[in-house]
Amino acid sequence: MLFDDERLDDLQCGGLKIIQNKTGYSFTMDSVLLANFLKARALDRVADLGSGSGIVSILASAKTRAREFVCIELQSALCDMSMRSIELNKLTDRIKVINADLKCISSVQVGIFDVVVSNPPYYVSNASSTGDERSKARTDVCATLNDVISDAQRILKYGGDFYLIIKADRVVDCLHFMRENRIEPKLIVPVQPTPQKCIDTLLIKGRHGGKPGLILKKPLLVFESDGSYSKELRDIYEKH
Repeated sequence: MLFDDERLDDLQCGGLKIIQNKTGYSFTMDSVLLANFLKARALDRVADLGSGSGIVSILASAKTRAREFVCIELQSALCDMSMRSIELNKLTDRIKVINADLKCISSVQVGIFDVVVSNPPYYVSNASSTGDERSKARTDVCATLNDVISDAQRILKYGGDFYLIIKADRVVDCLHFMRENRIEPKLIVPVQPTPQKCIDTLLIKGRHGGKPGLILKKPLLVFESDGSYSKELRDIYEKH
């Protein structure tokens, strides 16, 4: 089940575990925040765009009653790793993996998902960007932010919800692309690393075909000044 360059991490959530590469791409706290932010009903079908190791879908399978998660990921090595994690957690009846390029996911039918979630590439690719696993996960070398949002609109049902997490310096682009693709921003939760630091990340929910009307919630604090988890973060982990 594990290769020599891999490790098995305990997600501290309902006994779930995940396989990660020791030196390659690994999930961050952003994925935990996004999985907690996502809401889905019992019969919902959820698509996870750029799913990486499958972390968001695996966590959300314990936090929601959604009937199905479909992970769509370009990198075949990450697809293989996520499929082994899904099998390890006995979730093959709820979570599927598709190895596909987000720029041409023709294998996914139009308008069939109730919810789409994504932890998209944060950074714009430049001359120093490479084709390695980390660059493909963190930059738009393979798919731009607009690619992700337009794909979400394409596969969402009308009235379906789109959840993502984005860095603050990309939020204007993100909201612009959402409206261009008829996904109306409905809820924003800013994420603040510590009381002394500026907000650097935002959790955003949009609705396909939704009416204008945005709710901006108070920031979610990650760490207290002494470096301990905030009450909000402790509550998230206690919900596990």
